[in-house]
This record gives sequence, C-alpha cells and structure tokens, in this order.
Amino acid sequence: MVWILNDNRKRYVKLSVLLTILLIHVLFFVMAADSKAAAPIEDMKDSTVRVVCDLGKEGFGLGSGFVIANTHVVTNWHVASCTENGGVTRVIVAKDDIINARVTHVNESKDIAILKLDEKVNKRTVEFVNDDYVKVGEMVYAVGFPGAADDYTSVGTLYEQKFTKGIVSAKVRFNGCDYYQTDAAINPGNSGGPLFNEHGLVVGINTLKSGKTGVEGVGWAIRADELMHDLDKAGISYKVRNPGVVDNILDNKMTYIPIVVSFITILLVFSTKKGRVIARETIQRVNRPPKPPVNRDQNVMVQPALHAISGEYAGQTIKMTGNLVLGRDPRVANLVFMQHHGSISKKHCIVGYNHLTKLFFIEDCNSTNGTYLTSGKKLTAQKRYDINPGVQFYVGDKKNTFELRIGA
Repeated sequence: MVWILNDNRKRYVKLSVLLTILLIHVLFFVMAADSKAAAPIEDMKDSTVRVVCDLGKEGFGLGSGFVIANTHVVTNWHVASCTENGGVTRVIVAKDDIINARVTHVNESKDIAILKLDEKVNKRTVEFVNDDYVKVGEMVYAVGFPGAADDYTSVGTLYEQKFTKGIVSAKVRFNGCDYYQTDAAINPGNSGGPLFNEHGLVVGINTLKSGKTGVEGVGWAIRADELMHDLDKAGISYKVRNPGVVDNILDNKMTYIPIVVSFITILLVFSTKKGRVIARETIQRVNRPPKPPVNRDQNVMVQPALHAISGEYAGQTIKMTGNLVLGRDPRVANLVFMQHHGSISKKHCIVGYNHLTKLFFIEDCNSTNGTYLTSGKKLTAQKRYDINPGVQFYVGDKKNTFELRIGA
C-alpha cells in the first residue's frame, strides 16, 4: 500500500518531528541544569575537611579546612598554631582516614596557614572566584565542623560537614586585610573552613565572629583574593572560575520557559496558517503590560536600608535586618570601616528602624568627630533621634555620607 501525503499532512509530520527533537533537547537541558543545581552541595562537602592540632597530653584544637590540591589544605593559622609549641597537625578526610600534615606557609597577619599532606587525597579541589564577581547581598554558605554543633550531635555524625546559609552583608577591610562581612553563622570549629557561593565556588575563608554581646549573625571571611596572593608566593597552583552567562541561565529555571515558547512559536509561524494566528495572539499577550497588583494589605512590612552616597561603601545599599553599628572596630561594630578612616570612631553611631512608627533612628556613641545630618545639625551624643526616610547624614566628615531608605 502506498501512502500519499498532501502538503498539509507533510507540514504536520515535519512539525511533529521538529517539536519532538526540540522537546528532547529541552529535557536534556533541564536534566543538566538540575544535576548542576544539586551538585555543588556534594562538591562543597567533598572539599571540606576537619583539621586537628594535637598537643598530646596537653590537649588538642579543632578547626576546618579545604582542599586546594591533592596534597594541600588551607585553614586559619590560629587553628594550626599549636605547631609552634611542638604540636602536630592532622587532617581528617573521612571517619577512618586521618592524614598527618605539616605547615609549609603562614601569614599571621591574615590568619592563613597552608598545610602539606603526607599523602595524596582523593577529594575535590576547590575553585575560587575573584572579588569583582562577588556582590553584596548574594547568597553564601559557610561549611565546616562547628564545635557548637558537635556538642549536640551523635558520634556517628562528627565527621559530617555542617552548612549555614546567609548573605554577603558588606565588604570590609581592617588590619590590612580584605574581608566579607556575612550573616551566615560562623562558630568555633568553623574557623578555616570555606565560604562558598551558590555556584560552589570559594569566595573566602571563614575566620572571625563578632564577640560583642547581643550581636548575632555578624561574621567575617577572608576574601579569596587575599589567599590567592599567598598561594602565588608559596608556588602552589589553584583553580579560578568566575561565573558567566551559562551559570546564570542554568541557575534560573524560569529562563527555560521563554526559550521553549520562542522555539515553539517560531516553528508554528513557519508551519501553518493557524500557527501564525496563534503566534500573533501569543505575542500580543506577552507584550500587553500586566495589570498593577491590588494592594490588599496596607500594613505590608517594609525593608529599611542604608544607602551609601560617598565613602568606602559608596553605591552600596545595605539591607537592615536589625540595628547597624557603624565604626572601625569589628568587635563592637557590624558595619566596619577601614582603620585609616581617622574621622570615624571605633564605635561611632547606631542606626535602626522602628516598624511601628515607620521612622529611622540615629544615636551617636560619643564619637570623636560627631554624627551630622546633611542640613548641618550635629546630633547630641547618647541621644536617640527619630529620622524620616530619605534624610541624609554623615559620620565624621562629609566623605562618609549615607541616606536612609525604605522599600516594600
């Protein structure tokens, strides 16, 4: 029997074949993206190790580290500093796999130590990302072995890495070293562990947590660029991968929808007259501006923020999830300025927001050079002033000017 296909049937068959091929490609694309989205967590765990500094009968210290080559691990110097007193460093790769290591490079001012393992390890080596590709507000993960978690964990899980999630709150510099300020929980035992971004790339080394009473969610990580300088000096190779277009597409599954719709629309346009009608209607719907949402709740919680007009943080908008303490001393401030800012005191002022009154407040903390509104008014020390959104002020001098902002 011979089948004779008319032109319409031929077009239908051709369209069906093309759509089938397209759907197969889309499925592979989605599966690849799903595997990529799930992979970084396991990669982060595989790269992170526990570091022990053993002083024998005098005790031992615990910290975290991460693998940069199959024979090298990075940690904080204070984690491995017992070696100055005859201690021995060991790296716990797995429950039954403990490897001796020795310190081959130290930068005390940055609190960085590089360990060389006595034998190779079959662990994933990390990839770094440059500071230019790290943005304030982006999601990060602190990975390690926090001692606080060990206290409440069964022995069987002591070898499992713990994750805490947060954001990069600010970029700061003190004691001659560049840090990221983060609200990802960093606790004893986390020291020396990696701070990853959502792509599974190391942005920094977890190193400090605010010791100020009542200040939570304030920690610091040495920026990866600082570590890379030391790796260069030590002659140790490492990997850098700065995220690009592909990472952004794969991380945002909503981008699949317009891609698929676009391909199907094109196929329909070139296949049938009816398809051209459907495509035209689709384009009209897409281009039609959406109706503005109806505000059913006039009491929606707003997001207060501090926007830097000039100075060290110029152009950055810092979301306020609590009070901000501006100053040069990271032990008492959570918005930290470089040490060379002599016009700013160690603890200069407090900025907060009252959701009931919908007003900001500023309180000068007996600063040396004062806190001023840009109108010229100097704020009296130890007195809380209610301030409207949109008002600008400066700390120390006009080179450090901020604006109080809110947004839904």
